[in-house]
Amino acid sequence: MRHIRYLLIVGWMLPLSCALLPKGGDDGERAKYPVYRLAKAPKIDGEVAGDAAWRTVPGVSGFRALGGDYTAAKQSTGKMGWTDDALFVAMVCEEPDVALLKDKLKDGDPLWKDNGVEIFLELPGRPGVFQLAVNTIGSHAMGEGKLDIAKWQAAAKKGRNFWSLEMKLPFSCLEATPAPGARWHGAFCRNIWEYASGGDKFTTWPALETRFREPEHFAVLAFQDKSLSAEEAEQLARRMNEPYRKYLSDQIRELAKTAPKYRTALARAKKQKQFQKEATELQSAWQKIAGLSQDPATAPLTEIRQLVARANDIKTRSYELKYRFLIEELLEE
Repeated sequence: MRHIRYLLIVGWMLPLSCALLPKGGDDGERAKYPVYRLAKAPKIDGEVAGDAAWRTVPGVSGFRALGGDYTAAKQSTGKMGWTDDALFVAMVCEEPDVALLKDKLKDGDPLWKDNGVEIFLELPGRPGVFQLAVNTIGSHAMGEGKLDIAKWQAAAKKGRNFWSLEMKLPFSCLEATPAPGARWHGAFCRNIWEYASGGDKFTTWPALETRFREPEHFAVLAFQDKSLSAEEAEQLARRMNEPYRKYLSDQIRELAKTAPKYRTALARAKKQKQFQKEATELQSAWQKIAGLSQDPATAPLTEIRQLVARANDIKTRSYELKYRFLIEELLEE
């Protein structure tokens, strides 16, 4: 019944999502991001999740390691929106090592040497690209492209297991104002130099092959002459991130297949004082994996991804605990 209900929901959402996605053009198979009008400009203070303005534009996730597959440990979500006078950019970066971040570079410094992001923009009729960098303390700088950093704004904020940033790029500063239907090209890129908990150093959306500056692989930024409701933006984000969700769903289903190897031993180990805490924790993880594998289509992407990222650790610890417990049983006999 739940599967049928999901199909009905998808069937209802699909026409709306397709209507909101930008139409194809002469950009071939490039990834596409629809840049919708912001009903209200966000406050540039680094706060993304708590700013209502950002809830009206879709967030794209599924960042990949440079030249590789989806990054496992530290995903990101990128957003763009526009008003009559400026382009706004936001990113939320998962960061379990946030307490270890010690970035200190200032405005105008080579910020690609810090933990941070780089946004690339390629404008029609303009040679070259703009390379804009922001680190985890909100310093901002230019790489390529002549753009006075005093004329655009950036801010960053650290939270629990994440950091986020916002940028405001006045069109007067870019010396270009898009008309509705305009198609620019661009990319969200991230530099990760603190990876105590793992991760890839360089991650991107869309997929890039050998470096961040690959304009031939940049996504299409299709400017839309309308604003979305928060509900419409959420539905569109789900549609845009569907390939990434499928990848995670396949991973979580495969992980769930290994649960029977440990189920009985963990249940018995939980009754022994010396194994109780770890067995309880691992049993809870396997139960969550089983639940998500039954209905991954509606679960939060972050929840699925975090379990997938922990897969090797969960399996290794379950294996080791199982055999420590079995050896202990043998010795007691």
